[in-house]
Amino acid sequence: MAFRLYFDGLDSHEGTKLLDTPENRSKVEARAQVIHQEMEDGVFNYLRWFENGNLAYRFRQSTEPVSERVITLSGFFRTWGLDDATRRPQG
Repeated sequence: MAFRLYFDGLDSHEGTKLLDTPENRSKVEARAQVIHQEMEDGVFNYLRWFENGNLAYRFRQSTEPVSERVITLSGFFRTWGLDDATRRPQG
């Protein structure tokens, strides 16, 4: 069983890992109603419901450090005392 989501211009299928039984179908339908209401109210949080879902990468904050410093190739070689043309140590 799976959820099919349409929100913020996105379309996604999110599996539940539940077998299709009457009991599980009731559980999934109840969750779907809550998700739908959150979407209607504008408070839907994709990662709260689908932490490892198909679109999770779009909603996660990047954990990589952001570098504001740009280093050019020639600047790199100058910094390390290498001749830019030959890539050999200067001197």
